[in-house]
Amino acid sequence: MKAKKRSLTAFTILFIILAVLCLISVALNGQPISDSLISGLNPEKYGELVDMVANGKTVTVVGAHFSDFFMAFPRGFADASELIVFIMAIGGFIGVVMKTGALEAGVYHLVKKMHGKEEVLIVILMILFSIGGSTYGMAEETIGFYALITTALVAAGFDTMVAVATVLLGAGCGVLGSTINPFATGAAMAALQSVNVPYDNTLVMVLGFALWFTSLAIAIFFVLAYAKKVKADKGSTILSLQEQEDMREHFTKDDGNKLEFT
Repeated sequence: MKAKKRSLTAFTILFIILAVLCLISVALNGQPISDSLISGLNPEKYGELVDMVANGKTVTVVGAHFSDFFMAFPRGFADASELIVFIMAIGGFIGVVMKTGALEAGVYHLVKKMHGKEEVLIVILMILFSIGGSTYGMAEETIGFYALITTALVAAGFDTMVAVATVLLGAGCGVLGSTINPFATGAAMAALQSVNVPYDNTLVMVLGFALWFTSLAIAIFFVLAYAKKVKADKGSTILSLQEQEDMREHFTKDDGNKLEFT
């Protein structure tokens, strides 16, 4: 029996990157650092280095020690404590909303109301999921919607690919065009602020909105084109025969589960 291959976790990758950077610092130990680079750092955080440059002293690279390697993560947590607390609060709010089932009930109510107008439903759902992705990074939270939306769209004459694309591309385009997403633009701007790199909040939001709108429009166009094609000709589906059989077996029966929308 072959051993199951394990992929690298996010923490493993971070440790590898940190180790490589430590080795690079050791290799460059004693090398001078550009004065202009030091002058552009945040004085509140790197005041000692900025003062050295202001006094005409040369700042050099100091090779990392073992203690620096092991203390890098707790120091990083301390530096980003405000952002971490904010993200935890947002995550807690999202968790509570998902636990109550309010979003699932709302989508179920929408699906029921739009019966017979599934093409319009696809557009509405993609827009809603993209807004969630752009504002708070909605991605894993969409897992609970796949079965519900797939059942509704398969019953309307589409295939599972249409349902998956509706949820996945909708939320994905939103995350791609993040505007106020604390897990993307929020973290990025906090990182820039920590090293005193100027940024424009308005410009970030405008670019995010433009990227969101453009990518979502393209995604909706292709999903609708494929959906119309499949509904008109079932043989045009990209699903294999086995996948079509699985679709009929799992998504053409109503299990009677209903979510109350209040």
